[in-house]
Amino acid sequence: MALAIFLRFLLPPLSTLQRVGRLLLLAVVGGVLLAPLLQPAPLLGWDWFWFFTRHNPDYNIDTARSLYPPFTVWVTDTLAWLNWRTGLGVLYGLTLITVALGTWRSGGRWVSMTLALSTPPVWFLMWVGQVDGLAMLGVVAGLLPLALIKPHNTVWLMFSTPRQFIWAVIILGLTILIWPEWVGRMWTAARGANVASSETASFGWAALGWPILALGLGMLAGAGSDKYRLLAAGCFISPYVMPYTLTFLLPTLGRAHGWRKWMLWLAAWLVFLGTGLAGEWRAINLLLPLLAYGLGLSPQAYLNNLRTNLVWWVDFGREISMISRRRSTGHSLHI
Repeated sequence: MALAIFLRFLLPPLSTLQRVGRLLLLAVVGGVLLAPLLQPAPLLGWDWFWFFTRHNPDYNIDTARSLYPPFTVWVTDTLAWLNWRTGLGVLYGLTLITVALGTWRSGGRWVSMTLALSTPPVWFLMWVGQVDGLAMLGVVAGLLPLALIKPHNTVWLMFSTPRQFIWAVIILGLTILIWPEWVGRMWTAARGANVASSETASFGWAALGWPILALGLGMLAGAGSDKYRLLAAGCFISPYVMPYTLTFLLPTLGRAHGWRKWMLWLAAWLVFLGTGLAGEWRAINLLLPLLAYGLGLSPQAYLNNLRTNLVWWVDFGREISMISRRRSTGHSLHI
């Protein structure tokens, strides 16, 4: 009985699964149709060629130094078996369609979609050939396993609902159980702090200082269930954030209106400037996630979200404590 109730809670309704399927189908069909137009585009695609399609034998997604969750290859290899330039064209198409779909689902229409697609983070993402577009498709469609191929950017979605939290724990827990060496690789990278702090374009807190992290934690606490506010807070919490990472936030142009929309678009364009600056000046890139988070969120709404989150975590802690006490005294738990 308890297991049936838990599974009913954990599994999404049929209507949600149908919506996810439709969005995935739209993105795949659109990406394939756009691929012939994008394949010959003068875009480098460096990471896709060397890392994801394994043209670099010493450092690629299969080598021990790769920090990606090991199940990422199940996603990227759906394209990597193609000629590398063909696969890159499909990846480009999926990325553009996903940005457009996310903006549309956020309430935007053609103007908003055009603004979102005409911003430097999208161009940077396509230039380097990274797979953030695939993870973003998971965000837009609500498919957490797909979103978590970039966990340092998307794991914050786990705080949107109790169901998402449990699914994230299950996915990450199974990943660690099946591939325990992944944890060791991440721990080694964290101790060395090489990637997070030495990459000249990164503007995560490891590069800019711990006050960025403190601000992000405060933002996370009051973000509520809104996935884009959670992702925006994650830009301040993650130690490693690149300019193309901000592509995840561009759908917020769809729900901004009037001068707010143009402020967001201007902030997205300032990323072009921030990428070329050195030192603390790179913090100008954080204006986009700050606006994506704060525009439309009143102080009272923030406090309400903060209060709700505190109550949820207190209740969650009490439940865990109660389960532990019942197990220690030999009582069974009935739901």
